[in-house]
Amino acid sequence: RADASELEPALARRVDAMVDAGLVAELEAAAAANVGGGVGVSQSIGFHEWVEYLRARAATPQRDVDAAIDAMKADAIEAMKADTRRLARAQLRRCKRLERTFGWRPTYLDATATHAGARVGDAARADAAWRE
Repeated sequence: RADASELEPALARRVDAMVDAGLVAELEAAAAANVGGGVGVSQSIGFHEWVEYLRARAATPQRDVDAAIDAMKADAIEAMKADTRRLARAQLRRCKRLERTFGWRPTYLDATATHAGARVGDAARADAAWRE
């Protein structure tokens, strides 16, 4: 749990890190191998945002990739970020519903300061905040 002012940028950084670590190449390989077909990877969180881009890339030789396909990629990244934010909000609502329905009293860890440290690139600050 964290304040939205820190959580949302942290979620965006996580998606960017996944893209930087090779997410797009993994998705392209899965699409090229026709993995999924309605089950498995094609049903995973984050995959559906990439379908339009993956279809365009599969039909376009690398030398012919143009601004329209690059725009599809950028749109897919933004859609994945939006869906990740939506999922985070839904998870918190589910936790609150468990509290109301069953009387559970979960302990929430506030990661706001940790995300703030990570946002400014201060790993020591982020680590110290997490350990508090």
